[in-house]
Amino acid sequence: MEPSPAAALSPVPHRSWRSGAGIAAAAAAADPGSWLLGLLGFLARGGIVLVLLPILSIPSPVLLSMLFRGEVGAIGRGELRLIAIGVGLVLSIIAIVGVVISAYADLGLAERFVHDPETAELRGGREPAPLSAAHRRSLLWWVASVQAIALLPVIGVVSMLVESIVRATSDELISPTTTQLPLVARVVPALGPQLLIAAVVLVLVESLSSLATRRLMLRAWSLPPVAADPADHVDPAGAAGTAAQAPPSEARVALRGAGRLLRSPGRVLATAVTGWVAIALVVGFVVIVSLLAWGTARDVLIEGTVSSDPVTFLVGSLLVALFVAVWLGGLGLIGFASALRSGLWTADALR
Repeated sequence: MEPSPAAALSPVPHRSWRSGAGIAAAAAAADPGSWLLGLLGFLARGGIVLVLLPILSIPSPVLLSMLFRGEVGAIGRGELRLIAIGVGLVLSIIAIVGVVISAYADLGLAERFVHDPETAELRGGREPAPLSAAHRRSLLWWVASVQAIALLPVIGVVSMLVESIVRATSDELISPTTTQLPLVARVVPALGPQLLIAAVVLVLVESLSSLATRRLMLRAWSLPPVAADPADHVDPAGAAGTAAQAPPSEARVALRGAGRLLRSPGRVLATAVTGWVAIALVVGFVVIVSLLAWGTARDVLIEGTVSSDPVTFLVGSLLVALFVAVWLGGLGLIGFASALRSGLWTADALR
């Protein structure tokens, strides 16, 4: 027997933030498939640089001068402008592709979350409305559009931070404040205000983007709490609940979702901070452990210390296998943390 419209749209009982966070953690832990989507979204948002950090070898200034000696001076202003335009174009394409992949991962994570039996309590027993292929594509592009808009202030902050890093590094190279500390340890303290501004902007932008996109997704699945906004409930075909009132546009729904930052700042801040702390702790742990494992395997892979001696070959192979296991295990942990972050936002939006 099909549920009546009134029953389908009955308000969901209020759930505490802690209850929703617990359900989000349980759902992420019980769904390893979501870890792959979480990892995909993390990598697409720039996390690939952090993941590759343990095995990247940055050339020193001396090596760069040896490699490009005589070539830099031969490049004219016009050629430099073309190179800058080319680099900018490539970075723009990478950013666009990254936004689309990130939106695909976020939509997939939220979709798995609302269909997970673990989240039935959050949904009040309601089932998400099915989406047609066309409606799902439209939702994906709306999510990507919101994330692309949110990327603009992030680009501005990153540009400011890069400029500050270059200036601070140049000052330290010209007039070192001390010779007892490595260059990084001398540059980072000088970036205190800029790093604080960057952190605040990143948390704020991520919060607004997550609120807006989750509102769009839940509206498409007819899952927003009725008590919060009855007008958000539409069927997957886009028809209004009543013929007298047209449903709000996607842009208006997204703005309503972002406006929740003003209506419930405490819950939004708790969700944002928890998600960022989970990601930061896991990524920091993975990077440090991977660096240590890579340090033991570097000689085997790069310096060729493996000889024909069977014992040496066996030890070298074990070291390489250890690094690969640590690195792949770290990717799994990052995927779980990213899936947990997505679940936190979706669980809070369902309350």
